[in-house]
Amino acid sequence: MSSQKQLNHPWEVLSDVELADKLAEQIRSQVDPEAIRKRKGSVQDKILTRIQLRKRQKERRILFVSIAASLLVLFTIGYNFFTDSPENEHMAWLEISTPKGVRDSVLLADGSKIFLNGGSNLKYPKQFTGKTREVSFVGEGYFEIAKNAEKPFLVNTGLIDVKVLGTKFNLKTYANDMSVETILEEGRVQISHPASNQMLEMKPNDCVTFDKQMNTFSKKQVDPLTASMWRTGKYSFYSTPFPEFAQTLERGFGVTFIIENPEVANRHFTGDFIRGETIDEILNILKISSGLNYRKENNIITIK
Repeated sequence: MSSQKQLNHPWEVLSDVELADKLAEQIRSQVDPEAIRKRKGSVQDKILTRIQLRKRQKERRILFVSIAASLLVLFTIGYNFFTDSPENEHMAWLEISTPKGVRDSVLLADGSKIFLNGGSNLKYPKQFTGKTREVSFVGEGYFEIAKNAEKPFLVNTGLIDVKVLGTKFNLKTYANDMSVETILEEGRVQISHPASNQMLEMKPNDCVTFDKQMNTFSKKQVDPLTASMWRTGKYSFYSTPFPEFAQTLERGFGVTFIIENPEVANRHFTGDFIRGETIDEILNILKISSGLNYRKENNIITIK
């Protein structure tokens, strides 16, 4: 047996420094450098992907918050605009319509009062703003306009315009009538036809008629109180053509006239009907006084 000590491992005689170098060399010899590079690149790609993903998520969160904030502002503006904010309250328009045979009245925000005959329509603002007080009207109405020199009152009929400062007048502007009639009881009124640049000043007791076919105005003196008797259920006719007479009764009582006798259409009627008389009583009076023959079925009145 040799006296020299048998070595258990060839590295046991190496110093610490030599041992470290040997281990490093062995590790480098057992690992593929290309694999390390690829592994490194894969890790870097995953890190970059993770960073970009978080960046996009952050950008989406910022965009979502911005959109939500914008929608909230728009919703708030829209809500204030379409609900009961003071501005919207002033802009709100109201409408009232009266069927034939029905009379009604409305009090406007400025204190003006308008009476509507049957078959009429009025559109008016909840509050008057601006330099004028404007309404739209079709039918027959009696207007009691509150005085306000700084804000003229304008009635738009779609054909003529009526401008007043404070007055009482009767306006008849039915769509199927051949004319528009304005009768002034009190104050001053200016009538205009914008399409032809015509304008006319009215004084109390003036009756101004606008011919729809000729586009012309005519003026005469009448009793304004008689013209507005319909408000209380009274009717007064003076040499009134039967078609106009029948239209007045249709609007006042909600009936329909059918004229089978052409001679009746050329006749004129004069007379007063007091408050409270029914359509049947009026027809009986006409039958006795003028020999008018008729047949009534429900609300259809046929003139024979």
